[in-house]
Amino acid sequence: MYTIGEVAQLVGVSTHTLRYYEKENIILPDRNENGERKYTESHLQWLKFVLKLKETQM
Repeated sequence: MYTIGEVAQLVGVSTHTLRYYEKENIILPDRNENGERKYTESHLQWLKFVLKLKETQM
């Protein structure tokens, strides 16, 4: 499991962008008992796919 900061660094976007994607239902991270966002490897793969789509203007 990854934190929002770790994911932002791994995929090269800001934490603000990740929160926006969540608001727009593009990605829905899990939450721990404290309400903190937790991302799995499958969330990372999805984000990489979404970013590739954006890069190719789709």
